[in-house]
Amino acid sequence: MTDVPPPPEPSSAPPDEGAPEGDPPEARAPAGGFLAALVVLCALVFAATVHLAQQRDVLDTSDEAGYSEQADAILAGDGLTVGFVQFHHTEGSPDIEHPDDLYPPGTGALLAVAYRFFGRSEASAALPSALFQCLVLPLLAFLLARRLGASGPFAFAAGGAALFDMVLREAAFRGLADL
Repeated sequence: MTDVPPPPEPSSAPPDEGAPEGDPPEARAPAGGFLAALVVLCALVFAATVHLAQQRDVLDTSDEAGYSEQADAILAGDGLTVGFVQFHHTEGSPDIEHPDDLYPPGTGALLAVAYRFFGRSEASAALPSALFQCLVLPLLAFLLARRLGASGPFAFAAGGAALFDMVLREAAFRGLADL
């Protein structure tokens, strides 16, 4: 008869925060320092982005102008209207009273919030995009990497890659829903 070792005692130590479940404790190093470093880096890049956005003097695209018009209409209590027909307007459904108003409401609503608190300007039009690109996307990349089992340094690199992606960096200066 062979001796069967007894089952291991359950550990009373709490799991590391932010660590994926199912890994042995020695493989799950806490990533709190890397998360804090990423938050500080994101805040610095956001501050620099806002500073550079203050030098904007024009909305770059007709879509950006449409979202800005929609934000003005929301603030004026007129709902989700745009108030102009774009040059590439085509015949829409007869059920749509204003076919020029087919902008999704999310960006217009975010711009309305920015306009309400910071005034209507080209710089405040870029604030929602800058906030999303400089803070939300990098933190989501970090948390997703950790959830998928990445180490703290690798998750930090994933967040940094999202933060400094050049296509996303360019979009951070525009009031668009293209992120």
